[in-house]
Amino acid sequence: MKVSIDTCILLDLLLDRDPESTARLARHRRNHDELVICGMVYGELFPILLRNRIDTALFLSEMNITTHMCRMEHYAFAGRKWSEYLKRR
Repeated sequence: MKVSIDTCILLDLLLDRDPESTARLARHRRNHDELVICGMVYGELFPILLRNRIDTALFLSEMNITTHMCRMEHYAFAGRKWSEYLKRR
């Protein structure tokens, strides 16, 4: 199974904040699920904690997490939905 991971889960892992999130991620790894992040998560992770491409790549490699880039129309759709959400808020 392919499991997409959000930034908050990776931060829980890196900052040792939420044992439940970390345990779930470990369970997926044990089950040999494919762990993936999208380009947006990579972009959020990069400046928050790891600060450079080498550290980011090393962390993702050690966790066996791959980056899957979406097509631009997917990002545009996400942006439209986010804008709609902000207007409703």
